[in-house]
Amino acid sequence: MGQAPTIEQIIHTLMYQVAAGKAHLVVAKGLSNSDPVVLNAARVFFAMSIDAHIYYSQMYAARLHDQTRGAVTVSMLLRRAGKEASSAKYGNGAEVRAAIASSEKILSALAGRLKSLAAVRNKWLAHTDPRTLTDPVRASVVARPFFPDLEEIFQGTGTIVNEFSRLYRDITGILEILDQTDYETVVEFVSAAKCEQVRRYEAEFGVPAPFPRPKGCQ
Repeated sequence: MGQAPTIEQIIHTLMYQVAAGKAHLVVAKGLSNSDPVVLNAARVFFAMSIDAHIYYSQMYAARLHDQTRGAVTVSMLLRRAGKEASSAKYGNGAEVRAAIASSEKILSALAGRLKSLAAVRNKWLAHTDPRTLTDPVRASVVARPFFPDLEEIFQGTGTIVNEFSRLYRDITGILEILDQTDYETVVEFVSAAKCEQVRRYEAEFGVPAPFPRPKGCQ
């Protein structure tokens, strides 16, 4: 058997998983809220992108709270911290025990959302509704109900992990991936290209373009 990870290593792993899960959620949510004219410019690409990002956001959230024995999870962090409370370099045993109690309250509040997440893990709706792989507007509609639960899970989990990171590593983080919103650049480029298509058609034929105009296109 390999050597068990240290508490610091557990915290580092969990911080990355929170940040990655949140980044996937940001992209899924951002694309879902984008102009349908833009999304329909590359229907399969955008539909599959929304599907993939919401799926991986769910998987990261599930991984953080997995009940599989030996998995690096929030539960493992709390168990280890309980056994090694005196090893916190930037806090004392009482502070660690207080952090565990606070974390358990957060997890209790998240219990319903985590149960819901467990029910859909590995059963993302694209597997039963093939339209979500070819219709980005449909994919957006299907994905939206998952956003609030995932946002709450990552928010609560991030709070837990950051508190133990403070006690054991003297570090807290925003838990975001740099440039996680750069999908906006792609959306802007596609919107500009579609608008230019409208302008050229109307300049050439002198009538309104017979295809959709992106938002803000004058």
